[in-house]
Amino acid sequence: MCFREICYSNRDQLTAGIICAGWDKREGGQVFSIPLGGMCVRQPFAIGAVALAMSRDGSSGGIIRLAAIDESGIERRVILGNELPTFYEG
Repeated sequence: MCFREICYSNRDQLTAGIICAGWDKREGGQVFSIPLGGMCVRQPFAIGAVALAMSRDGSSGGIIRLAAIDESGIERRVILGNELPTFYEG
């Protein structure tokens, strides 16, 4: 996978992993999490990971650009930072 190679090749320079998702006729909807080390792990969903990352990271731009992908096409949404769940470290 292209993103896996990018993460692994740049692991010393990146500060975040990648969430890659899509839909195809053979496999249906799929979500993959690719952390900095380049390991590719299939996940059932990933929105919670994005919200938690934004609460810890100032370089996210303060928004989430979300795309729901299925056989009928793509539904895009923008979620503002003040609409995200709050995470507290205990």
